[in-house]
Amino acid sequence: MVASFLAFDKPAFKKVYMHGFVTDVLGVKMSKTLGNIISPYEVIDKHGADVVRSYLCQTAAGEDLNFSWEECAQKQRNLNILWNLHKLLITLAKENKMNPYKMSKRVQKVLDLEEKYIVSKLHSTIKNVTELLEKYRLDETIAPVEQLFLSLSRTYVQMVREKSSVGEEEDKEKVIYTLGYVLLETLKMLSVVAPFISEAVYLNLQEEFKLKEKSLSHYSWPVFDMIKIDAQLETHLEAAQEIIQAALHAREKAKLGLRWPVQEVLIVSSLPAVSELIVGLRPILTTPINAKSIRMVDKVPGVTMKVKPEYAKLGQVFGNLSPSIITILIGTSPETIIGNFERAGFYALNLDGKEIKLMKEMVTIERSVPPPFIESTFSSGMVYLNTSRTLELEAEGYAREVMRKVQQLRKDAGLQKWDRITLVVKASATMKPLLERWSKDIEQKVGADEILIVTEEPVQKYGHASEFTVKKEMFTVWLEKK
Repeated sequence: MVASFLAFDKPAFKKVYMHGFVTDVLGVKMSKTLGNIISPYEVIDKHGADVVRSYLCQTAAGEDLNFSWEECAQKQRNLNILWNLHKLLITLAKENKMNPYKMSKRVQKVLDLEEKYIVSKLHSTIKNVTELLEKYRLDETIAPVEQLFLSLSRTYVQMVREKSSVGEEEDKEKVIYTLGYVLLETLKMLSVVAPFISEAVYLNLQEEFKLKEKSLSHYSWPVFDMIKIDAQLETHLEAAQEIIQAALHAREKAKLGLRWPVQEVLIVSSLPAVSELIVGLRPILTTPINAKSIRMVDKVPGVTMKVKPEYAKLGQVFGNLSPSIITILIGTSPETIIGNFERAGFYALNLDGKEIKLMKEMVTIERSVPPPFIESTFSSGMVYLNTSRTLELEAEGYAREVMRKVQQLRKDAGLQKWDRITLVVKASATMKPLLERWSKDIEQKVGADEILIVTEEPVQKYGHASEFTVKKEMFTVWLEKK
């Protein structure tokens, strides 16, 4: 500032935006005496400059920062996800010989719901971050950009996993175009706080796809398009992701791997919006859950519920009124109480003309779920996974496990994803007809031009082999590059 006035008779900057003191994780001032000093260089050496920048910049102006190693590590994990996204894009583009930045406008006009969702989220994020920057609320701009690329990875990529691997060429075009488009626009925003990884990712994209600009810094700030923003679609897709996560949690509880399909998933919710979501987004839900059907029901037969008052919490809040409240609770059906919790977030009751609001933490909800169902919760209701097995479901599960083992064998053999193979699978006499039902699917998934399913070891010798067991069933696979 002094040098600027001496040289130019004006300040070096017009506005300064900075945090307060950096304290330790407990808010204690750092000092040599306490031994809690952390050098910035120590953090940079461990996590990188981008992590330090984005971590410090999320602190509101003037506020002290309680430094946390774990929060820094989380920032690094998030940036690793961004790095993996660009590697995924390059891999998909190479496999399919496509360039996301040279695709015709035709692709943009035929996007599916999953693509429209993430494009909407991109433009709503650009709008939000632009407005925050213009108001100088700089610390609030980092979280939305992070959430954007995390949603690109955790929501969009998960939803299009099948489409990107075994879908039609048009499906793969949509995925590759969308990944490339959203990723590049995200990098333009992220570069403000994480310039090094943003530039490194861009340079890889620039080299791979022959992009015109030599540096990410040569681009202008992205501009949002209100026509592409669909707030309802964003809400629905994110609610769908909640249901998917609940169903996957139920799978974990049932110790049922994702490769093993289930017959059905039942959803119980009192919210009409959930029913609309199930009807409109059923294909998007069934694929990542690997369920043959998903449907709404009013209740699952045999499920019983009990609502038990938390006496200490009720007494602490309501004092002498708590005995009367407990009496009313005991005399009210659990479905009524739980339904109110789901719809309004509380249960209201009338006590001598006075309205009392009970929160969910003031009671304990005990549920009993009959087999073959496994229960899991999401914010607006319950998910019930039907774990009963049929011969058809088991056959598909075994086929998926064989596909996974063949893919691993391909990798161990050093084959590229575009290399074609001849495949032989040895299985028991019982298993052979089950796998034969899925031979075409196995061929398509593992890149095989032909597949033989046998019960005896083949006479012909093959270059690569693997033996494995799935649920006590022995398998051997042989493959040869064509």
